[in-house]
Amino acid sequence: MASSVNFNDITFEVYPNPTTNYINIDGATLISEIEVYNTIGDNIISISNNLSANRIKIDLSNQPKGIYFLRINHSKQLINHKIVLQ
Repeated sequence: MASSVNFNDITFEVYPNPTTNYINIDGATLISEIEVYNTIGDNIISISNNLSANRIKIDLSNQPKGIYFLRINHSKQLINHKIVLQ
């Protein structure tokens, strides 16, 4: 299932959500940084280069099942989105 992230006329598709291994972010051409946090606020993934593609794939397969928070830095705006890892 895909979920749309909308913020100030910016739209990204994040899928699959829920996921078992990977999440994809489509429409990512202007993203400068992506971070993934667990529920206690630990930054478990931080990607800040090679983000010029239209699709970014993030591997969550080595993380425990649970809820995570995706933070997308887009043109100096922070966009947050919940991810469920099953």
